[in-house]
Amino acid sequence: MRCSRGFVLVYEGTTEIGRIPIDNLLAAIISAEGATLAKSFFVRLGEANIPIIICGKDYMPLSIAVPVTSHHRHSAIAEQQVQCPPVLRKQLWKSIIQAKIHNQTAILAQYRPEQKPVLAKLRLLQRKVKSGDTDNHEAQAARLYWPALMGKDFIRRHDLEGSNSLFNYAYAIVRSCVARAVCAAGLLPMFGVHHHNMLNAFCLVDDLMEPLRPVADAFVVQRLAATGYAATLDTPAKRHLSTILVHKLECKSGAMSFIPATNALAQSFADCMLVKESALSLPLLRWPDMAEN
Repeated sequence: MRCSRGFVLVYEGTTEIGRIPIDNLLAAIISAEGATLAKSFFVRLGEANIPIIICGKDYMPLSIAVPVTSHHRHSAIAEQQVQCPPVLRKQLWKSIIQAKIHNQTAILAQYRPEQKPVLAKLRLLQRKVKSGDTDNHEAQAARLYWPALMGKDFIRRHDLEGSNSLFNYAYAIVRSCVARAVCAAGLLPMFGVHHHNMLNAFCLVDDLMEPLRPVADAFVVQRLAATGYAATLDTPAKRHLSTILVHKLECKSGAMSFIPATNALAQSFADCMLVKESALSLPLLRWPDMAEN
């Protein structure tokens, strides 16, 4: 692939097989083993603030190319981010995990409404999350959520095939979108509030995407249901999962498209860094036919 005159040009050998206006792109996800990318591709997408995500064989992100100089407050925000007090990081992580469990509950209520005991337990876990999630309620919620959503025999692991490959691909899309928003907000993606890994340059991205994972889960469940639970990551599946980026989130504050929601989340985090407060604005999905507590 290469870029020319405002288009991404796609070739098979020396034959052009398609072209896409750069203005229409939200993210570029490269999963084909034999893909070759020209420098012009990286330069033009970087100038347009479009992330390029490179996936491994299991469709998990291996690297993401995003612009790092796209925000006028970059230096000020970066300085405050690096100096973020541990107490504030723990408070922010508490809010993130509470939002994640809330959204897991919303998705489960939508697609598995018969799981009422599990829904009640998840709501209780959400309320009990402490600063820094010291009791690891995130893991406790996962042990309830996945069997209820996917069946008791399902194991969520990124190195497994089948439906796990669909989750990997969907999460790669969400991750690239959040990475774009993080860099556009002038934040340093390598400095997270919970994730810390010297080999991971996107710790903050992995933190902020947690409440959005259940949205990706919903798209996987939709695809599985539409195909009689044939867990194949084929072209139609990829097309369906890619529509996450144009999906409208039914949040408590009203309907909001996925891209603006991630932008608002990243900007809210940047504001938290500047004012040293934990009032993080997180996307909270509505719970269908449930009393909100």
